[in-house]
Amino acid sequence: LRGERTDDVRTGINATGVYLETPSGVVILFFTGLHHAGEILDRLLKHRGANGPKLVKVTDGASKNFNPEHRDKLVEGICNAHAYLKFFDVKAQHPAVYAVAGEVYKKVFDNDDVAKTRRLTADQRRDFHRENSLPLMNDLLAMCVKLVTERLVEPNSKLYEPVGFVINQWPRLTKFCEEPGVPLDSNLVEQILITPVRYL
Repeated sequence: LRGERTDDVRTGINATGVYLETPSGVVILFFTGLHHAGEILDRLLKHRGANGPKLVKVTDGASKNFNPEHRDKLVEGICNAHAYLKFFDVKAQHPAVYAVAGEVYKKVFDNDDVAKTRRLTADQRRDFHRENSLPLMNDLLAMCVKLVTERLVEPNSKLYEPVGFVINQWPRLTKFCEEPGVPLDSNLVEQILITPVRYL
């Protein structure tokens, strides 16, 4: 309204996809509007019984997609494809850093393909990643920590975005090595969203 502050007024449109595997089949939900993914999840969890298994949530890492009240109801992971793309964005300026991240993620995603080919159970896949992928991810973390502690990256630089992302989101980025059934990325939902997002 004229003369009133609009700092707290939402103007952006968000698209949220939810992919659920149930005993009766796959359920895909799509929401678009001013609400963000965290608020959509609030709505869904209100209809969920207290004794059911935890849902697995994998997002891009935006703070608005997380709610501390959900901690006991969800297994929360971060999309590793988003993390990789952050390094890809600085490839031209920082080829050595990208080379490490790119090699790590190539091997980690290759490991996931091996797990699928072998038709490992969720528990077996977690153990497989813990043995074969977690050491690789630890190498990535070590590089990022070194860049920060030795002041080889400026906090306001483009390189700090992927480096800081790995450090700050570490427990969620490696959740696939800790909990069964956690995907490496949110690509499945991203692919599902392509069709409806075209019409936004």
